[in-house]
Amino acid sequence: MKMFRKFLKKFFLIKLFRFRKYIIYSKDLTDNLSYSYDTSELEIKNLDNTSDFENLLNFGYKIKIWDKNLFLKYLNNKCIAIIISKNMEIIHTRWIATNKYSKKMIEPWPLKINWNNSACWGNALTHKDYRGKSINKISYYECSKYLKGIGKRKVFWTVQAKNKSNHKSYLIFNPKIVGFGYIISILWVNFRYSRFI
Repeated sequence: MKMFRKFLKKFFLIKLFRFRKYIIYSKDLTDNLSYSYDTSELEIKNLDNTSDFENLLNFGYKIKIWDKNLFLKYLNNKCIAIIISKNMEIIHTRWIATNKYSKKMIEPWPLKINWNNSACWGNALTHKDYRGKSINKISYYECSKYLKGIGKRKVFWTVQAKNKSNHKSYLIFNPKIVGFGYIISILWVNFRYSRFI
C-alpha cells in the first residue's frame, strides 16, 4: 500500500501536458566571422574521436561538465566536440554533427541539411561558474572557424524560445531565423513539428 501511494504521488507530480517552442537558426559561414576576444587564459581544442579525448584525460585534464561516458558516447557516434578549458579543466563543450548519424545524437529536429557543405551543432554547455563570461560567443566563433576550415558553408542549430540569454549571445553574429520547432509532450511521449519560413 505504501509503495502504491508513492507511485500515485510521483504520477500526479508529472506534468501531463507540456508545450515547448524552439527557434531554428542558420548561419552562412562565408560571411565575415570577425570577432575579437581574449583567450589568454583559455585553451580551445577539437575532439574528433575517442583517442583525442583519452589523450586529454591521460594528460591530466579534468571534466567540469558532462561526464566521461557521455563524451565517449557522442564521439563513438561520429560527433565532433569543440572544447574550451581553463587550468586544464574542461569548462565548455559544443557538439557538431557533419552527417546524419551524428545529427541523431545532438539535433532531434527534422532539418533538410546538405551534408556536403553544411553541418549542425547542439548541446552546448558551459559550467555554471563561467556563464556570463562570453564563453558561448567564443565557442560559436571557434566552431564556425572549424567548420569553415573543413569546407562547410552553412551551419544550423536550435535554441529553446524562452532561453533569452542564449538568443542574445548569438545576435552579434547576425544568424538567420529559418524556422520554428514545436514539442508537445503528453506524459512521456513527445510529438515534434517543424515549420520553416
